[in-house]
Amino acid sequence: MNTFINYYEILHVSQDAPVEIIRLAYKGLAQKYHPDRYQGNDANGKMQLINEALEVLTNENKRKEFDLKLNSFNQRKQKERDFQEYQKRKKYEDFQQQEKNSRNFSKNDDKDQK
Repeated sequence: MNTFINYYEILHVSQDAPVEIIRLAYKGLAQKYHPDRYQGNDANGKMQLINEALEVLTNENKRKEFDLKLNSFNQRKQKERDFQEYQKRKKYEDFQQQEKNSRNFSKNDDKDQK
């Protein structure tokens, strides 16, 4: 499964963060997760992602391209959430309608027996 990596989330900055803030966030995370300091098995992977995020988000052209991909990804995810919500709502409405029909059927059945 191919997952989308959000570089803003990697660096814990907002999408409208200026380059100076991105560099500061990078510096703090690099100090924390540098393999010489951080002893986790994933140190190299974390540092690689942090470096990649800095490279993309501090390059104007790469950042614009990334922002387009991010917006497209977010729109796709929102459509999926909307569809799932629609399905839940539809299922609930169908259930309510079945309950209503069942009650009406029972009332009619009672009338027929009298």
